[in-house]
Amino acid sequence: MTKKWWRDFTSGVIGTAIGVGLTFAINGMVETHKKSEAKRQTAIMAIYDIDCIVQQIDEFKQREAAFYKVSMFLSTNPDKIETVSQDTLWMAASYLIENPAEVFDFANDAKENAFTSSIDAFQNLDNIQFYDNVQRCYQRRHELLQQIQYELSFKRPVSKEFTNQIFKNLGSDAFGLNGMLSEATLRSVVRQALQQPGIHYFLHKFFARNRCYSEVISDMTLLNQENKLLMGIYDDDMEEYIRNTVDKNKAATPKNIAGRWENRHDTKVQIYDLQKDGSISMTNQTEINVTVTVEDENLDVSIVAPVTYTVDGQWQLEGDSLKMEFNPETVTLTSFDLDLSNIPQASLDRKRDSLEAKMQLYRGAILQQIKGTRWSWAYKVSIAKTETSMFWENQYPLPWGQQQTYKEQLVKLR
Repeated sequence: MTKKWWRDFTSGVIGTAIGVGLTFAINGMVETHKKSEAKRQTAIMAIYDIDCIVQQIDEFKQREAAFYKVSMFLSTNPDKIETVSQDTLWMAASYLIENPAEVFDFANDAKENAFTSSIDAFQNLDNIQFYDNVQRCYQRRHELLQQIQYELSFKRPVSKEFTNQIFKNLGSDAFGLNGMLSEATLRSVVRQALQQPGIHYFLHKFFARNRCYSEVISDMTLLNQENKLLMGIYDDDMEEYIRNTVDKNKAATPKNIAGRWENRHDTKVQIYDLQKDGSISMTNQTEINVTVTVEDENLDVSIVAPVTYTVDGQWQLEGDSLKMEFNPETVTLTSFDLDLSNIPQASLDRKRDSLEAKMQLYRGAILQQIKGTRWSWAYKVSIAKTETSMFWENQYPLPWGQQQTYKEQLVKLR
């Protein structure tokens, strides 16, 4: 009996020890797996961000090459300024005139800050070479931005002050109802810009700038290729990261996009009411700029005309394409006003009756302008997994050969 008791006791102790050992082993395996996944996710995040930066710099390089060709052509053929398209004029003006507010896509450093500010990122990666490569990639990006900002060869030849002086001398016919420069005005601006003394230096430094972009792209590409090898990251891993982390949308269906959606940009608000039967109604609240001449003051004043209108039509979903067809004959101007606060009060008191009469003319002209808009649209559509946001996307060719992706986010109204 004693031997049996001792045997049972010993078996129990051994079984408990084995159980405890297995528990610690399993917990250790789980922790190791978690650390391994955290390491891979951190690495993939940095690799994906650098790939995006390289693509953005390459797109910027291609854009500059196209703008350079246009500007060089007009510089050596000034007589052609009168015959080229408005798109061509815009490209030349954008390339030559300083724009202090210009924002570069590849300047966004949110992911870099998340990577470099966390000591956990360094510890989790456990790969000094990878960490150093990522830092060098971000450093190359900063060096390029510094060159663009401070080096003489990157400085636009036409100052913003010069352009402002030109705009001060423009008449009331220089701008259209949309507030943009008219084609004739744009030709004049480009012609004057091409006569500035720094034009030839800037154009001939294009090749130096182009070589600079190419070197940064090459350096970052090689470093990031090494990064993928160092961390064992493959194309399938990147695709899974994009699918699960970057792209948080799902396919749209007629059922999940039916409803009322709001699209808001600054002072412009559009509300789309997509009915299950395929009908659609859009309400558009926007502002239109109108120029009013105050004869007594010999003054042209730009005023804002807040407008709200509705239009009806049909919608259908074909694959991932949302097609909308509106009937311009159903356009109804539900509200229209003029913000007269920019007109001197004395002139306003004297001319109020004539302004009231002109409002009806403006109303009719704006209504005709709205009805003349293209009313057939198609967007690639997706919806957030929460079904609270809908995303529209459209691609169209730019004058310099690249494709521009136009995106809108709509919020579902409850």
